[in-house]
Amino acid sequence: PLIVKTEIDRAPTVALRNLPDRAALLITDVVSLELIGRDDYGVREVGLEVQRLPAGAATEEEPEAPLPPIVYMAETAQEVEKIETPSFSPQLFGLQENETVLVRAFVSDYLPDRDRVYSKPFALSIIGVEAHAEALRQGLEALMARVEEIARNQQDIEALNRELLQGDLEDLDEDGALAEMLRLERLQAQNARDLEEMSRRGAELLSEGLRNPSLDENAIREWADNLSQMRSIAQNEMRQAQSEAQSARSAASESANAQAQENLENALEIEQDILDQLADLQENVNQDLD
Repeated sequence: PLIVKTEIDRAPTVALRNLPDRAALLITDVVSLELIGRDDYGVREVGLEVQRLPAGAATEEEPEAPLPPIVYMAETAQEVEKIETPSFSPQLFGLQENETVLVRAFVSDYLPDRDRVYSKPFALSIIGVEAHAEALRQGLEALMARVEEIARNQQDIEALNRELLQGDLEDLDEDGALAEMLRLERLQAQNARDLEEMSRRGAELLSEGLRNPSLDENAIREWADNLSQMRSIAQNEMRQAQSEAQSARSAASESANAQAQENLENALEIEQDILDQLADLQENVNQDLD
């Protein structure tokens, strides 16, 4: 006898990739998405849907009616997986600055009366180029305020080294002198780490700036040069000053005071160079911000 075995037609699945949750998009951005629809018997369509959120609404609230979607129909009824890579742009959907929208993918199969299956919605805030540029400027100002603090810390480091050099290492209490040298070494190491971290944060802001077509290319190049100088100071001169302070402490611990004196003098010379470079850096950045 002929045996017919039935299987349940499972609902299709869909995924939307390349959009971070609660992201902010420039009005001019173009993002390459990936839609992946799968079905055990065959995908009928996949697509992308955008819904505006009312002003001030949370993502949980009911959004407005969807805008006309982007739809990709299957070429055959046997496509169990359909992948599309549409380009999403706020301008493509006629979105405006300061709007928040929900973006989600959908898929359907050939089972009659089955509704579309939707992916998790992604909330996107649309920002204008001027607002974005102002946010970048404020970010740079905050970063440079931190660099000014690092410069003041460097002045304190230089002053501590001068105090060590003005004292007689042979007359100083050994434990006290070594403790101060260790403090000098650690302060310089911390300042190097802090400045390098500021260069990293600045690189993130620079990456954001490259998205904004309203920003001057020359200003971006100058900012990249400033970041490169910042990183160089942290990785080279500050580390050299730290190394000289470490060598001074090592020499002093073995009562080689002449060598310790020479190492501290070398460190002081480097520290003065660091201060000059930081002053030039601050002047250049302030001119760029103006």
